[in-house]
Amino acid sequence: MASSSPIFAKPVKRVAACVTDLAVVTCCGWFAINMLTQQWYPFKVLAWGLPLAYWIYESASLWVWKGTSLGRRLLDIQVVSSFGRNDLAWWQTLARPAPRVLLYFAFVQYFEPPAARQLDLVVMPFLIEIALLYTAASMTIADIVSRTRVVNAAPPHPYSAAHRFRRLK
Repeated sequence: MASSSPIFAKPVKRVAACVTDLAVVTCCGWFAINMLTQQWYPFKVLAWGLPLAYWIYESASLWVWKGTSLGRRLLDIQVVSSFGRNDLAWWQTLARPAPRVLLYFAFVQYFEPPAARQLDLVVMPFLIEIALLYTAASMTIADIVSRTRVVNAAPPHPYSAAHRFRRLK
């Protein structure tokens, strides 16, 4: 059973945020790689380019948006440091996506699939992480390595933007 504390984000919210972020990275990464290579499906470049694009996107999102990403913002969850402060250290933003990407590359080296089938292995690190979400601690490898937790963030106040706009007039 996953952690039942209302502070920590439920596994369903975390998985939905992850799927949203993966969709963003896949679409933007595929588009950028297609523009650079001028090919429709450059599988050799996509097999290493998309995981690296995910690492860059995730690290940049965690750093710039203070522990959130597009998917996490959509679902009102946030990554916080387990060191007792909300802001993440620079090394935590780099270390958090690292296990997923490194596991992917390790699976590619171990199974040695043909280049056109390498991206099929992307799902394996995420299945491992999803399974770990449903343990008693509800922590993934990324949480353990980067010493972070994912918590429910307070949704933005519905009148905050309107209030600021009125003060500017």
